Amino acid sequence: MNSVKQLYDADKTGQFVGKDSKGVPKIKYLQKIVGLDDTEFEQETTKIVHRWIRTGRKRTDHFWKMNACYFEHLRRGSHKQFQEVYRKLCKK
Repeated sequence: MNSVKQLYDADKTGQFVGKDSKGVPKIKYLQKIVGLDDTEFEQETTKIVHRWIRTGRKRTDHFWKMNACYFEHLRRGSHKQFQEVYRKLCKK
């Protein structure tokens, strides 16, 4: 099954549908993270979680991107790494 389609289908809330706040289709971000190697993906996850924590708002692009990273970690079988990043950054 296509990796992007798996991410898209994992979202039952519709948060990956449409465009982001800059008018870019959200599917582009899903394609980006699926194409990253593990190191790049870990860096992207850290960056997005950190930005979301700084803003603290659910209605930002960082929130749905953070959820996309979580679903991608699940798909890759590395969801524990996501939890570690999240916990580490929340403690700061």
